Amino acid sequence: MIRFSLLFASVAALFVSCASSPDLSRIDIPASGRCPALVTVSGSAEEGGTLNRAAPPAGIKCMKTEEARVLVAQYEADMNEYLAAGNYAAALDSFNKAADILASLKTEPENASTIRETMGTALKAVRVVQVSSPGDTVPGKAFSRSFAIKVTAERDGVETSLAGVPCAVRYPAYREDGSVEDGSADLVTDESGTASFTAPVPATSGKNTVSITANFPIRDAVLVEQLRQDGADRALSVSFVHGVETVKKSIPTTIAILDYDKNGKPLLSYSQTATKLLRPLIQKGFSRIGMADFPRQIAAGDEEKLIAAARAQFGGGVQRFMYGTNRITSLEQGSDGQWTCTMSVELSVWDFVRNEKIYMTTITHTAVGSSEYAAMETARNELAGSLLVDDLRYNL
Repeated sequence: MIRFSLLFASVAALFVSCASSPDLSRIDIPASGRCPALVTVSGSAEEGGTLNRAAPPAGIKCMKTEEARVLVAQYEADMNEYLAAGNYAAALDSFNKAADILASLKTEPENASTIRETMGTALKAVRVVQVSSPGDTVPGKAFSRSFAIKVTAERDGVETSLAGVPCAVRYPAYREDGSVEDGSADLVTDESGTASFTAPVPATSGKNTVSITANFPIRDAVLVEQLRQDGADRALSVSFVHGVETVKKSIPTTIAILDYDKNGKPLLSYSQTATKLLRPLIQKGFSRIGMADFPRQIAAGDEEKLIAAARAQFGGGVQRFMYGTNRITSLEQGSDGQWTCTMSVELSVWDFVRNEKIYMTTITHTAVGSSEYAAMETARNELAGSLLVDDLRYNL
């Protein structure tokens, strides 16, 4: 590869016109150190809302446009060689050095747009995909395998694995008291373009997210904005489900949910929502669980009387009591003839042994159907049979 030392003779005369002319060793600034990355294409949490051009390196503030054009051209040549070799980290380093020069100029040379276009096209061809995603675990037990991604890029119709790409990880971290906070970690892709993250052993149940983002440091605000406008940053991140199921599935439990019709009247004879919730809970491993009817107590809205009635009926045979309502908040027909139904479930969980409410949740869901009945049935099936089931198995 042609290096800057070979250009010294050709550009030395140009530097004479500048009172504080830099030598080439000062221009060839490392990507890390004196010129930190101010913006990134990954959209990390550290970015501010305003994009700032990187401060020009010391010693090149007096550079003229023609001088800059020569140096940018050399950095562009280096960048293209690195891209052809699949070394995107080195290519971006060359681009950033050119960007530092461009940041010092009032008038950019004509090749400023071409180097940005080339680097932008290369980054738009980068993809981050999942290669390993563990299944759910339980508190106190490690995930069965790592969360892993692969970074690739397509160039001239050929897909290349990208090594040496920095990646940012966001994951749920557990405090000593069992609460969850956002944790972060840094990874670098290996020779196969792969990066793996081993999550800490979870302390509590819950459904969270692990995200891994290719964190390319770009010191050129113009290119960053172009990539954001084109949506290229979205292809550089993947998210995984971090599922930790409850182990409290065999506690004696009873469900009582009051349904309301489309006119807001309580249906006192039968609970469709409780029925649609019970079966999938059993399929997910819940045992010693059934249903009970307290429609009038739930409709009255007196929680104290409801708990007293349930305690009297169950005696000591039930420890956990799930109760609540499911209301139709919207039911409309669109211009296309389709019906849209929105339902909202409010559910509480009472522990008779602890004599306290241990959990409560509200879930609203909308579904579409070819008729009133179809829309309501789909909304209820999805809400009670899936969304509410997941809420309970991850949060109890």
